[in-house]
Amino acid sequence: EDLRKVFGCLSSCGPKAVPRLDLVLLGLGPDCHTCSLFPRHPLLEETAKLVASLEDSPKPPPQRITMTLPLLSGARHVIFVGTGAHKAEAVRKVLEDPAPA
Repeated sequence: EDLRKVFGCLSSCGPKAVPRLDLVLLGLGPDCHTCSLFPRHPLLEETAKLVASLEDSPKPPPQRITMTLPLLSGARHVIFVGTGAHKAEAVRKVLEDPAPA
């Protein structure tokens, strides 16, 4: 119940209620997804929740829970880790055009 109050109240509590994370460490998938946020997925448009679930992930497992963009974008520092040849193209895409694909 307390977690719902904190993480489910963005629309009712307003932007000042959004916790500011000090550091977020994220991976990067070869399809450019991060934090279970996939390119062109409707969850990218979520603005009322800080944490959300999805039932239709394009990559297994289909059911996931994730932080949303309002929470992630408020972090003081964000570090992305993408290593290996299979991630090189994704890193290049993000650096060349950071707009959502």
